[in-house]
Amino acid sequence: MSNEQIIPENQVSSDGKMTPAIPEVVLEAIPEVIPETIPEIIPDPLPTVNFEANLINLANSANASNFSNSTNFNSTNISNSEATSLAGSENGLEFVAEIPPENPLGTPSETPSKVNPAIPENPPKAKPAAPPVPATPSLAQPSSKEIDPSSLSKVAPKPTPTSSSKFKARRIVVTSGKGGVGKTTITANLGMALAKQNKKVALVDADFGLRNLDLLLGLENRVVYTAVEVIAGQCRLDQALVRDKRQPGLVLLPAAQNRNKESVSPEQMNHLLDELATTYDYILIDCPAGIEQGFQNAIAGAKEALIVTTPEIAAVRDADRVVGLLESQSIKPIRLIVNRLRPAMVKANDMMSVEDVQEILAIPLIGVVPDDEKVIISSNRGEPLVLADKENPSLPSMAITHIAQRLNGEDVPFIDLMNYNDGLLNRIKRFFLT
Repeated sequence: MSNEQIIPENQVSSDGKMTPAIPEVVLEAIPEVIPETIPEIIPDPLPTVNFEANLINLANSANASNFSNSTNFNSTNISNSEATSLAGSENGLEFVAEIPPENPLGTPSETPSKVNPAIPENPPKAKPAAPPVPATPSLAQPSSKEIDPSSLSKVAPKPTPTSSSKFKARRIVVTSGKGGVGKTTITANLGMALAKQNKKVALVDADFGLRNLDLLLGLENRVVYTAVEVIAGQCRLDQALVRDKRQPGLVLLPAAQNRNKESVSPEQMNHLLDELATTYDYILIDCPAGIEQGFQNAIAGAKEALIVTTPEIAAVRDADRVVGLLESQSIKPIRLIVNRLRPAMVKANDMMSVEDVQEILAIPLIGVVPDDEKVIISSNRGEPLVLADKENPSLPSMAITHIAQRLNGEDVPFIDLMNYNDGLLNRIKRFFLT
């Protein structure tokens, strides 16, 4: 079709007017596009993968010496048109070795030689080879460390009990309820009597604000630190302990004179006793009078108790109240010490007898200490009675020494104070027996 435009002529209407002709629009023909033939893209054949060669390389690296002894060949005898297959085995695995062709001119070969005549030139696409799995030793094979069969029948040792066996000390609180019955005097002399029997004894003054145990021991001038400083961390426990030069096995932990009983809690007191219990055989706690905070502090870490009372109705009633409080805290055993007994007044029915006191309190008796003016003299001197009269021991000294022996488990008979005659013969006996 031609690309020329045909312009129409003007037309004349019936009334003689000239009507312009509408030009005819002729669309230019679009040449037909004939698609070209796209050549088919044929992918290049995958390179020949020789799995057997890979396996033999792995086998050769692990067993080079064995392979070289069993396989002997000369690569110069192999021609370019053929490949030599070498068969070998390692642990039942068959493999094929391939030798690349040589070019005598030293130029690379244009056509690769066939790897294996049994494999076609264009093999199907194969899955990638999995990495070799390391050999797992058989369960039947013995390991390098042989197990002794006899050891399998042995029973594992039982674990060591982690109880409070390290706290070897006997914690004994000396209490009464009523003041002025001789608790501090009994504590000082009993501690000294135990130390004379080669026991390591720690005396703890729990009467904060009203300490007197250091006075009865004659150690008041050697007190530097107290239990309050130990609890506050201002000093170590061994720095606060005052050692008696007369008996190296006896130490004193003094109470603070300028503090009240509320400055220490039962938990802190118990912690102090735990530290002392690892070193000493006996811990005697001098308890203050009453049943308030001071009493609670003193019995916090105690395991046993000694009730000190005089044969007076008021002291016995207070002691009975204290026995009930100790039993509620599971502090046992509780033993009775009757102090300041006057046999003459008992005979005259002016004082309660030991049997009367035992009947009211219903606790076992461990000792009876008679009243003697020597006790007051030794207390004023700051020297315990068990040390003051070595040559001629008094009845109170003998009674306290017997209490210490009973605490150690010895069977010591009680002195019959009601029929006791302090004559020359009895003085000679006391001299040789003590």
